[in-house]
Amino acid sequence: MTLDSDWMILIVLAFGVLIIAYGIGCASLAKMQTGLVFRPGYEFKQTPADFGLNYREVWIPIRLPVNTEAGTKAETETHTGEELHGWWIGETQPQQADRVLVYFHGNRGNISSTLNLERIAAFYRRWGGSVLIADYRGFGRSVSGPPSESKLYEDLDAIWEHITQTEGVAPDRQNICVYGHSLGGAAAIEFARRHPSIAALIVDGSFTSIYDVALENPNFRLFPLDRILKHRFESIAKVHSLTMPTLFIHGTADDVVPSFMSEQLYAAAAEPKELCLLPGVHHEDVLELAEETFLATLSKFLDRSNQRVRPS
Repeated sequence: MTLDSDWMILIVLAFGVLIIAYGIGCASLAKMQTGLVFRPGYEFKQTPADFGLNYREVWIPIRLPVNTEAGTKAETETHTGEELHGWWIGETQPQQADRVLVYFHGNRGNISSTLNLERIAAFYRRWGGSVLIADYRGFGRSVSGPPSESKLYEDLDAIWEHITQTEGVAPDRQNICVYGHSLGGAAAIEFARRHPSIAALIVDGSFTSIYDVALENPNFRLFPLDRILKHRFESIAKVHSLTMPTLFIHGTADDVVPSFMSEQLYAAAAEPKELCLLPGVHHEDVLELAEETFLATLSKFLDRSNQRVRPS
């Protein structure tokens, strides 16, 4: 065996090792992605009462269509036995409230997280009304896991059915507004796309898509993300179809989801729309750094939206 052939063997072996390592990396990323996108918490250390808020606990059943015969169109629904756990906060009888706010939280923790309850408390002190927050399946006490994008969209339908049918909130007579933070912003956009009768949509610190967020990490750029990703949340492809007033709000110092993504969502969205960038605010500290500006911006937007939807 010559020296040249020895080098060729080493090069082929090294190349083979790299291919195997790359394949293992792709497989690992594909397996880990659910844990990267969804980071649920299960422990409850506090309730809305700890923030001086009235609340009522609710369990929202998941009902999915079933076929009467194989290959035929679904005609009935079945209760799967899975439920979402949530709270009505503030005015606990939402059909009596002037404003109903549906709150979609981010990808970490659960409805009892301080970030969620602090914001809801600030919203309620400012506007009153009734706020619904519920955990997606796989979070908190909501039954069934692990979470997924497709399950979350089924959860949105269950939440709408609960609001409009179980609770009797009438979209044509009451001011239903939707707020979502981070991953909750993507949920809120999908919710609004499915239910265009809502009065207003607020998307806070959210992203264009999971793919775009992943590309912000140089390590992930090495992998074929377009083939690997199964949780995509492609908000950028949806916002053009929104018909209600939409506010995109984002802190310019956000190092989790860069603020340019809200600018891109705003640019792609249909009118009526608004954009507010908050200087120096990070992903989760808006109440600490810019509470009055944040709440005043939301208040003015909601007031204008209410005038558009229900003129005097």
